[in-house]
Amino acid sequence: MGITVTALTSKMSDSQKIEFYARYNDKKKSSLIAIVLAVLLGSFGFHKFYQGKVFWGIVYILFCWTGIPTIWSWIEAITMIPWVKAHNFAAAVDIAEKVVSQY
Repeated sequence: MGITVTALTSKMSDSQKIEFYARYNDKKKSSLIAIVLAVLLGSFGFHKFYQGKVFWGIVYILFCWTGIPTIWSWIEAITMIPWVKAHNFAAAVDIAEKVVSQY
């Protein structure tokens, strides 16, 4: 992931950049929110819902009484920053392609 959001938008016109950042700000995720959800509410799968993984969020809710989702969510909190970076980069690439193809 050597390419940055700035590099993706470097050859866009001003109107394309406005469109890109409007869409990107709606799609990007926050590392802090993801980690807080995993640590504090991970037993109930809130971090999975935030990630868009509804099935796994439901699984966490169904098994919250066992304590296993709690332990697993603390472990997952460690991997949240790389996940958020990868998600945000993939979203940026997808949005950049759509914005450039529109104009």
